[in-house]
Amino acid sequence: MGNCNCHCEDLGPTLEGLGHFALYTKDIEKTVDFYTGTLGFQKIEDFEIEKPEGIMKIVFLMCVDIIMEVIQEPAGTTDGVFQHLAIQVTGLEELIPLLKEEGIVFETEDYIPLPHMFNGSKCIFFRGPSGERLELFEYGDVGGCEGDCCDCEHGDCCGGTDDEFEEEEHCHGCGCCE
Repeated sequence: MGNCNCHCEDLGPTLEGLGHFALYTKDIEKTVDFYTGTLGFQKIEDFEIEKPEGIMKIVFLMCVDIIMEVIQEPAGTTDGVFQHLAIQVTGLEELIPLLKEEGIVFETEDYIPLPHMFNGSKCIFFRGPSGERLELFEYGDVGGCEGDCCDCEHGDCCGGTDDEFEEEEHCHGCGCCE
């Protein structure tokens, strides 16, 4: 398994670093207001998931290269507990069998497709040696360039205008070019 930070695709699946961390909250609006208003995080994704017991709310916040997932369960009974640590990866589908060979037992048989998150992400969960919940997370298009168009496939900002980027046919239609 390759393990570098240069994003070389020919090395196979790689661990890229901390993908995000997740925090449970009883009051998602109050928590999001604190992290965006007080600490300067930017809201980059939010959605709801219908569960039998009600609606689960999820908001992703970003500050520089830190991504935090804020989760409010339907009952809203948990507060201030970190739910999991996500490790950002590339080549998740190729990485899973390699880790199974190393004895990792995943919570699900295969990765979980997340088409509603970042224009197509995927993940899989497992437990660390002390019972900690870990997630391998492969992002789709994160965006976050605040007006400069992105090469979302590689996470690079061109620094030019949206028009220049579209003319060069690098725009991926993820919405960050609009």
